[in-house]
Amino acid sequence: MSEKQQIEFKWVCREYLSQQGLAALRAYGREVGVGEPTKKSKSVLIDEIVAILMGEKEPIARSRRGAPVKDDFVDPKILAQIATLKKEYSINQGNDIYDLEGRLQATKENEVVLMVEDPNATELEKHDIRSIYKGQLVMRASGQAVILPLNGKEGAREVLLPANLMNMFDLREGDVLTYHVERRNGFWVATAILTINECVTDFFVRGSFDGAEVCYPKEKIRFFNGKGQPTVMEKYLEWFCPVGKGQRGLILGAPKSGKSSILFDIARNTQKGNGNPQVLILLVGQSLENISRFKRLVGEDNLAYTTYEEDADRQVFVANFILNRAKRLVEAGHDVLLLVDSLHTLANAYNETEESAGGKMLVGGLESKTLQFIKKFFGTARNLEQRGSLTMLATLSVETGNPADDLLKSELTTLANWEMMLSNELARQRVYPAIDFTNTQGNQLEEFYTNANEEILRYMRKEFLPKFGSEGMVVALSQCASMEELEKYMQNQVNK
Repeated sequence: MSEKQQIEFKWVCREYLSQQGLAALRAYGREVGVGEPTKKSKSVLIDEIVAILMGEKEPIARSRRGAPVKDDFVDPKILAQIATLKKEYSINQGNDIYDLEGRLQATKENEVVLMVEDPNATELEKHDIRSIYKGQLVMRASGQAVILPLNGKEGAREVLLPANLMNMFDLREGDVLTYHVERRNGFWVATAILTINECVTDFFVRGSFDGAEVCYPKEKIRFFNGKGQPTVMEKYLEWFCPVGKGQRGLILGAPKSGKSSILFDIARNTQKGNGNPQVLILLVGQSLENISRFKRLVGEDNLAYTTYEEDADRQVFVANFILNRAKRLVEAGHDVLLLVDSLHTLANAYNETEESAGGKMLVGGLESKTLQFIKKFFGTARNLEQRGSLTMLATLSVETGNPADDLLKSELTTLANWEMMLSNELARQRVYPAIDFTNTQGNQLEEFYTNANEEILRYMRKEFLPKFGSEGMVVALSQCASMEELEKYMQNQVNK
């Protein structure tokens, strides 16, 4: 961080904190590590808070001795705004005592609870005026705005959102909100909005997803942070088939060729990288085992799913639910990676709903409205010029013998600018990842390649793959730790 940024951050922080009441500042100062905040004047208190935030002064450990503090509640708007300023001015947040996300996940000891998803739980009934809840805005067919848990479960208690709060903040379906709640006439009602899409309401600026200028991906997603031993998948995505922020990618393969495992590896590897986008996962009509492993990886808040037992309307609702959230986050300037498993299952679900009726019947019983829905869903991925980006990597079944699947493939590959083809032959031989390296490609990725990348990639396709095939490439990647080693390995094998 430059000296200019430090000066600007200090000035903006002091300006903001000076607008807060003395009681609120003392509570916040106590949390960040100011010693004896009740004995300090407002100006001195602000100076010490800023010094601790800048790392110029060590915070004082909170004492547990003596009588408990009477007013220990920290205004979440202060927490959220300081976290926003630190991110804006690139202040190191690694030592934050209370950033917004940490506060939302604090224990009940700090009097902050999250809305639970169990419909039989009584968590909401234990709330008090200081409790913070987090959820996503959904519009019902009746026009009523409600807030659901982030995983989209409708069995949990719904929180009604009054129209005056909707209009005050220009809220849209898919917005992620933190809020206070109270009981009114037998219903749970939101009484105050604290943050919108991870930004404090006082500084929230609404963007436009559909009306924004769109550009090609300019920055690639990192799948390896340089620590530990990279996997074959990490090496290939980092060296030869990078994924740019805003990419529309398809993972194509026959049933049982390992598409879900590829998606899981991508989700796991994306978690490792620094500066990577927020990962959201959509699982449509999946097995309980597959859902459980993704849930362990990213948690329930970033995962929307349906099992094969749920009806078509529910599956379509969950897909739109997670897509709307992704769009709202991108409008707010965030980078999002949405992983979808699978477009084939989602198309079958939409084809069974009433919304697909009334169009032209295509091959394999596929409705024309279904095809349009899937194309619109997949085509949502883009890189906004002035905002964030939505990257979508989705699986699609091919070689099923169903002409409807062939139609989906032909239509969606025209929209995709990144494709990974899986080899059914390698999958039968239990060679994983079963990537068909010859037919895997990405468009408009030239700026992500160095000259060394391009030369090795050209040699791989022209000399190595024709002789050793994709199975030989999996072996080569598994044995080489760098591109230089890989180049020497391929040359030695070809020249034998």
